[in-house]
Amino acid sequence: MSNKAYLHCSTGPLIYPYWNSAERGGGEYQCVALVDGCIPLLWLLLFAPEDMRSETLADDNGQDWLLLAPCTTRGLAVERLQARRGFVNDLFAANGGLDTHIDALAGYLNSLPPQAYISLDTVELQCMDADFQYLPQQLGAVWAQLAAQDPAVKAGLLDVSTVIDDRRFLPWPAAYQAEPEDRWNLFRLLGETVKPAPWM
Repeated sequence: MSNKAYLHCSTGPLIYPYWNSAERGGGEYQCVALVDGCIPLLWLLLFAPEDMRSETLADDNGQDWLLLAPCTTRGLAVERLQARRGFVNDLFAANGGLDTHIDALAGYLNSLPPQAYISLDTVELQCMDADFQYLPQQLGAVWAQLAAQDPAVKAGLLDVSTVIDDRRFLPWPAAYQAEPEDRWNLFRLLGETVKPAPWM
């Protein structure tokens, strides 16, 4: 089984909403997207440094884990995605830009309940690192650069998402009919969804 990242949708503002959800007052939750071995590039545009939260939670064996993750409202996540459109289109102009992909992710998120909270789950990826907190720290740096519209963020976006940078970003269904690298990039930009989405 590969290590995955997940986007969760919940009725309460919790990170890792499935973790003792009832005791934490989390309400209902569902996984709405996932991907193997990375965090999709466009997911990174949904969050900002002020979204990062920390909480110590106990697992089934009673071991405490200090977890760091972002959580924000669905509406604010989509606003950020749209607001960063021009900046990332400039960063990836040589790849053909990201308008089609941004529109698809925004539409998918807008299909979720209006009052939903969106959170990012990276604990499986963190377990791959000797330093459990390295990835949250790396994400914090990426979000700070995005907030400042620092072009240097491109390196971090590519590193975290594992997108292959020397190719045009094909939409669907063209990406499915092209080379394996193009299908790779499609899911490293958008992830895979649990509910129907344009690219799935």
